[in-house]
Amino acid sequence: KLKAFVYVNGATNQIGEPHPRKMPWKGPSPQFDLPSLELAYHSDRGGNFDIYSMGQTGDVQLTIDPADDVMPSWSPDGTRIVFASDRGRPGGQYNLYVMNADGTNVEQLTGFSATDDVAWKPAWSPDGSTIAFQRGFDYEGDIWVVDPVTKAYEQVTDTDDYKEIDPTWNPWGQVTFAKSPIAAPDPQTCPAKLQPGDFWDFDIVSMDPSTGMEWNHMDNPLPWMEYYHCGDQVSPTWSLAEGHNNTLLFSQNGLLLAKEGDEFTADDWTRWWGDENGGVEHSFDFSPDGWKILVPVDGGEDEGIWLIPGRQNDPNNKGSFKLIPDGGWGRFRPGT
Repeated sequence: KLKAFVYVNGATNQIGEPHPRKMPWKGPSPQFDLPSLELAYHSDRGGNFDIYSMGQTGDVQLTIDPADDVMPSWSPDGTRIVFASDRGRPGGQYNLYVMNADGTNVEQLTGFSATDDVAWKPAWSPDGSTIAFQRGFDYEGDIWVVDPVTKAYEQVTDTDDYKEIDPTWNPWGQVTFAKSPIAAPDPQTCPAKLQPGDFWDFDIVSMDPSTGMEWNHMDNPLPWMEYYHCGDQVSPTWSLAEGHNNTLLFSQNGLLLAKEGDEFTADDWTRWWGDENGGVEHSFDFSPDGWKILVPVDGGEDEGIWLIPGRQNDPNNKGSFKLIPDGGWGRFRPGT
């Protein structure tokens, strides 16, 4: 169970005051401004996973298929949605599909058919020209891209000793993802107390797809972060809002961590959400203006999609609350 939404100063480890975060579910909260915000998400409320949207027209189911449709991502102009689906394949064997924002005109983008060969976790580039996705499951993933028009796809990362997962895009048109050695220890065997250098080194990396040049955002983690490097995957997310596009979020063992500023140094990462008992799922999203964040929580009474403040200096901070109790993988529609 999550305890509170707190800010933690990364340099001093001083914990701030808890913010209000619980609210009974009675449909969309009045704090969620439906006329100005819209989001897509997946839910299994109908027995299998489908894609839904919430916004000016209320809560609308966009896909109706016996297969599982999951992990929606908007095109930057807000007119189309890419998602993963196991249509025509055994459960969990995903390919990518794209559709109009109202659920019409569904087209298949990738055609992988081999056992355990999956395409999922799509992320549309800011210029709309390509979609990054993870090919393969988390224990051996690589990053690929696909052209949404020609449907041609190509591999971005190709390393035998590393796995790359959870792709997204930074504001400068580079792919950001989580990277870890294949030979990292199993999460269940990580010791509770670690010595420096003992933790599983799962870093956040950005890469220029045209040159292959990489930048590591996670060098020299703080001592209090050492435990959280042990065995959990990270899921990077950038704010693309003007004036706020140097903020990077990631997940580590049930915590949501953040960094604001021009220099990604180890002494000022912020523990943004959650506690040591975990619960925060992977996959987050900033609102287009950068003032709100969608956070999925898995399991227990906190399960669902939460809406939390996106900036520490938000003058209209109304705390955090559960927005959708049975949803996951929420994405704001660009321009709303």
